Amino acid sequence: MLTARQYEGIGGFTIAFNEIDEVVKVYFPLVVQYSKCTLPPPHDAPRKFHARSVALRKALEAASAVDHLAGAHAAGILSFLDMANTIAAKRNQYAHAVAFIDFSTNTRMLQMKSSTAPPDEKQIFDLAAEASFVAAKLAEECEALLKMYLDINEVPLDFASPEEWEEDLEVE
Repeated sequence: MLTARQYEGIGGFTIAFNEIDEVVKVYFPLVVQYSKCTLPPPHDAPRKFHARSVALRKALEAASAVDHLAGAHAAGILSFLDMANTIAAKRNQYAHAVAFIDFSTNTRMLQMKSSTAPPDEKQIFDLAAEASFVAAKLAEECEALLKMYLDINEVPLDFASPEEWEEDLEVE
């Protein structure tokens, strides 16, 4: 009962949110692995976005507690994770809404969990754009944290023993 454009917007919003979910799904185990923190069940293998979001938050808080540099990176991730949770709630409203026509006013409507309202096409497309932005920024912030862990744990490939240092200092 929606227009093709309204369906397109809700579909785009849903797909954009799925990008956020995928970022959390991919980076959560990597944060746990590289931070060397352990999470108790049920946070060790979350299956839904909300559970993954909570688990990622707990992993970031645990990593921050033992490493202040990780904490600085975690702050950015947590900020975007908060945005993602807000977007998730809006996505659920649209994805689980029932579309109908209010024949008394001849208006297209969406029956959402908490309210009934006409579909706001601009808002739907704005939410899709926001979800895409948050997915990209969340991935960037997670990538920066992982890069920090990899740089800390990286062994230089051109490692030389102190004896070799003295040889390099000799003039020929």
